[in-house]
Amino acid sequence: MRTLAFGLLMACLALPGHAGTEVCDDEPDAASTLACLQDQLSVFHDATEERLRDLAQELARYDANWADPGPNGAARLAASQAAWLVARDADCQLAAYAMAGGSGEALLTAACLIERQTERVHFLDSQLAQFRMDE
Repeated sequence: MRTLAFGLLMACLALPGHAGTEVCDDEPDAASTLACLQDQLSVFHDATEERLRDLAQELARYDANWADPGPNGAARLAASQAAWLVARDADCQLAAYAMAGGSGEALLTAACLIERQTERVHFLDSQLAQFRMDE
């Protein structure tokens, strides 16, 4: 049963919906796949942090143009990021629940985190583009 579940898991990770996980498709076993996914997660985490720094700078520049204190973009960005982290973690716990307690749980969690980080990078990119258009 575990072999069948692992095979199904690997097939799910190869689906197009799991952005960023396809580079790990050729790993020979679960441990190697997990290590690969964790490396990919680190790349996407770094990309998210870079976008957050860039967006914070754009928001500070935008806020500086207001005569009064303005809408405080930094506070809005912080609130958005905090809420997103909670939602991301809850989503990924749910996504991995089908393999709870098994070796696939960590794989599904990592794949989900990569997918959510990818979505966040795209969202932050769209926000950056919006504020850079105002220049």
